[in-house]
Amino acid sequence: MTSLELKISSKEKEKQMLIDEVRRLYTERYSKSKISSFLEIDRRTVDRYLKATTIAKHHRTGEKFGSILDNYKEEIDNLLKVKIYFKL
Repeated sequence: MTSLELKISSKEKEKQMLIDEVRRLYTERYSKSKISSFLEIDRRTVDRYLKATTIAKHHRTGEKFGSILDNYKEEIDNLLKVKIYFKL
């Protein structure tokens, strides 16, 4: 397991613990606004956590997306080596 996977899984665990805490407080008859104040999260987040039917999934994966210039990288490098610049 890579360090990125460990970070994501720890984020997922933290988020799931927060969701569990929101649900526990709600079952103890705390209002949504009291829960949001106590946990320092937005009231709409409390609503979303109470409506969630699945376990927490952290959406940020750290995945790098390629550039539209990646296909031309070799050609650009060659032009830069011979110092050919274009004026626009």
